[in-house]
Amino acid sequence: MTIILSVLLVLSVALNISLVWYLRQLAENYSEMNGEILSVRADTENMLDHMEKVYNMDRIYGDSTIEGLLAHMKDFGETLQAFTQRFTLTLEDEENEEEID
Repeated sequence: MTIILSVLLVLSVALNISLVWYLRQLAENYSEMNGEILSVRADTENMLDHMEKVYNMDRIYGDSTIEGLLAHMKDFGETLQAFTQRFTLTLEDEENEEEID
């Protein structure tokens, strides 16, 4: 009986160590992905600002091609913002979760 309990204890400890390692890997991957998403969002916002500046230049103002591109970038920015809000965990979200608990 003692041997069986010892084997079960060793298996349990090994399983717990494996699960902790796996969860750390998931957290690291999530953190990395979160940073990349925020970087893409910032780059998109910078590009939108640049396009608005170009569109408002005297020589280009009113060009339908750039106007369409600007509208498309705004739509893409809104989509990316919705995606970012859905898939990123910010410090505010963590604080809200702590308050709920």
